[in-house]
Amino acid sequence: MVSKLQPEPEQTARSLERYLPMQLTQRNEIKNTLIAAAILATTTTLANAGVEDRIKKSFNVASGGNLLMEVDRGSIDVRTTGGNVVEVEVIRKAGGFLRRRAEDILQRHEIDFTQQGNDVRIHSEFKGESRWLRWSWFGGGNRLSVRYLISVPRSYHTDLKTSGGSIAISDLDGTVKARTSGGSLRFGTITGTVWGRTSGGSISLDGCKQSVEVQTSGGSL
Repeated sequence: MVSKLQPEPEQTARSLERYLPMQLTQRNEIKNTLIAAAILATTTTLANAGVEDRIKKSFNVASGGNLLMEVDRGSIDVRTTGGNVVEVEVIRKAGGFLRRRAEDILQRHEIDFTQQGNDVRIHSEFKGESRWLRWSWFGGGNRLSVRYLISVPRSYHTDLKTSGGSIAISDLDGTVKARTSGGSLRFGTITGTVWGRTSGGSISLDGCKQSVEVQTSGGSL
């Protein structure tokens, strides 16, 4: 006759005490993992809720005019064409956790285009927030990137200023003035005088027939 030993009640209770917390811990870990995954997926989707827009302008001019720019941010790329026209394309990308926030950032970034004779002037400013807030993590200014793509007549002059971004000017029969608070300066072959300043970035010049005065606070020449 074989007898089976039954576990003592106290031993059974202790086993259940060890087993149940382990089960609860595993369930909580799985739950927390699923919550974290859901939050990550939601954050990624919202972070990609950026908005891009393009602004195009065209101005009929004659040779010898001036392109005058003072913008609060963005890179500037100036190229020459054979025609007597200044064409401007502005590409703006605004990020944000909500699409309406990104759209609001674009609305707060104001760009003015004016023409006087053969001169074209472009001015931009981010409005609606304090200077500290617009560049803080909470503000909209640091979630906005801008590019200016511009074509001008071969014989034209430039006076360009951006508070953040690189400046590139191709071969030009005219004078060049360019300054940026952060970014590189790249010049093609320029027949007129060249003046350039950057607070941080390299400067390159393919050639110049007149005087050159360039300076960088950090970068190669």
